[in-house]
Amino acid sequence: AEGERVFHRSMDQLARLEPDFVSVTYGAGGSTRAKTIELVSRIKRDHGVEAMAHLTCVGSTRDEIAGILDQLAEAGVENVLALRGDP
Repeated sequence: AEGERVFHRSMDQLARLEPDFVSVTYGAGGSTRAKTIELVSRIKRDHGVEAMAHLTCVGSTRDEIAGILDQLAEAGVENVLALRGDP
């Protein structure tokens, strides 16, 4: 809960600087994939800042990657940095 408050407070401060975008990365091996999708969606929706999601493809099937891209598109996130990643 405290991390969420810090995140929103930080994003409010960052948004005032009008960055072109904010980049959000995955954890090692895609361990924070769901959180990355959630954060980029919230950055764009709640803070009005363009967001770029890192997408580590290692260990994912084509269908899983397509599903993630669909989720990002539904959230209005158009910028994705697709990485192979290391197993």
